[in-house]
Amino acid sequence: MITVYQKSVFAAFEEENVPVIANTVNTKGVMGAGLALEFKLRFPSYFDNYRERCSIERPVPGSAWIFREENSPAIISLFVKEDWKMPSKISWIRSSLKRAAEIITESNFERVALPLAGAGKGGIDPQTSENITREVFEGSKTEILLCLDKTTSKTEESMIKQLRAMSEYELKCLTLRPSII
Repeated sequence: MITVYQKSVFAAFEEENVPVIANTVNTKGVMGAGLALEFKLRFPSYFDNYRERCSIERPVPGSAWIFREENSPAIISLFVKEDWKMPSKISWIRSSLKRAAEIITESNFERVALPLAGAGKGGIDPQTSENITREVFEGSKTEILLCLDKTTSKTEESMIKQLRAMSEYELKCLTLRPSII
């Protein structure tokens, strides 16, 4: 079952108690912009695990894997890009969502929050991403919150305020690229 949710995967976790959220990533171990950057800032141990696993396991576009840690949501990484500099491909989105569906079924997850895969920095039309997600999860027993990220959560509003108050030096210490700062 798919439920359209106007907020982000983070709001789904924080405000709706959805225990599993997904992140769209590349295969190079880089989270420098967009949704991936927000995951890096919110869940540093997830980022460290992702970067290390990318260097060891060499994931391929279209794959997916899961990260679990106490006091954190389970996080499904959707490999929708090969390189952070390049766009996503529809075939990679479809394949990574199919692998995520397998993970969700194997783990018996009841609720999962998914972003519009590839629709941000990946350059894919949001409606195309939504259609693929609906196709892959049609008939799923798991409640899928399809997060459109059109409305900010209270936590996101607070984070934005804090980031805007930081100096350029402090932002650089977060390892943000100058273009992001």
